Amino acid sequence: MELECVGDVVSDKNIMLNSSFTEEQDSSFVSSNNKNTESVVFGPLDPGYGVTVGNSIRRVLLSSIPGLGLVGFKIKGVNNVFSSIDGAHEDVKYIVINMKKMIFKSNLNEFTMSLKAKDGQVTAGMFSLVINREKISFDSLNSAKDEDLSDDLNFDESESSSDNLDSEESNENETNDDSSKEVESSDIADELDDSDLSVEILNPDQHICHLSKDTEIEIEIFVKLGKGYASSNSLDIPDGFIKVDASFSPIRRVACEISNVRVGQRTDYDQLTLNVETNGTVQSSVAVNKSCSILRDLFDELMNQNQSEKSVVDQDDTVDERWSHEISSALNLSNRAQNLIDALEFVYIGDLVISNEKRLLSVAGYGKKTISEIKDSLYANYKFYLETKIDNWETIRPKGVL
Repeated sequence: MELECVGDVVSDKNIMLNSSFTEEQDSSFVSSNNKNTESVVFGPLDPGYGVTVGNSIRRVLLSSIPGLGLVGFKIKGVNNVFSSIDGAHEDVKYIVINMKKMIFKSNLNEFTMSLKAKDGQVTAGMFSLVINREKISFDSLNSAKDEDLSDDLNFDESESSSDNLDSEESNENETNDDSSKEVESSDIADELDDSDLSVEILNPDQHICHLSKDTEIEIEIFVKLGKGYASSNSLDIPDGFIKVDASFSPIRRVACEISNVRVGQRTDYDQLTLNVETNGTVQSSVAVNKSCSILRDLFDELMNQNQSEKSVVDQDDTVDERWSHEISSALNLSNRAQNLIDALEFVYIGDLVISNEKRLLSVAGYGKKTISEIKDSLYANYKFYLETKIDNWETIRPKGVL
């Protein structure tokens, strides 16, 4: 059955969890009026598979796509999130809520940003990147290369060329302390070329707080790459920062719509439509391809694991040394039960486990009570059952005793 997708996302004869879904594939989705929302249509699928496939991709999209999130903060004069700042209209907890709404895009796995403001409205665009205690202004980084979210994502997104920054000569003022210093635009360009720094705040107008006249505030935040949601207790951040819960997922909403589609004379095949909304740090098409790749790798791992376990079991079945243990010393049976074993000429545990209850009852004078004693002792000592198949027992059976 042909599996098709709007645009050039998929065209394959198998279900969509296959090698056609790669991060590098340039996907064309059906776009909506919202630039961060796209839709993709898969079909036709076998009846019922729309729900199965749609829910699987949706759960992976919401939980396993990496993203950047604020995990810690410092505010001068603040010791906990329930404090207040003189001259600030918002309490600290509302300032933190506003900062957690900031959307970061970077090729760094973690970084620190700082802000120092006085009077009026404070916005996200006022934050500056801190690298090796040197502040790089956010505005200067807007012309940097538009890199991927992280090397771990392997997202295939086009790079925008860097604008040439005009060099400015700075006056060298030597100081005795190790405090942060402003880096000139020429220094920023050199730094970007050397280490490929790329940090961007996609919503620089995000409101942080409002300050009264003559009120100053100093904020430092720590941003980290992660997946899904993480509680503050599970986060590892530098000393001095106040931990906060973090939501890393760049996926805001995923809606699945399933409708019937006609294939030949049948009209009950499924057509799956995924409406994916992101925060703008990753394309919806890239996120869907990544989700399919995650599912494919998971199923491959499960299949390999099952094959490995089966191989181990098969190997154990042919070399289990316990089959060669002598019954008389291994099971501690009563005299009557041992006499039954001797009558059947069973010497080893292997002789017993390949037998069955009918054969044990074939010896005159012995009943189910004696049989139960043998079965219970066999399970208690070895976790073995009667009628266990042992390939080539006659070959691997210890020699010298018939």
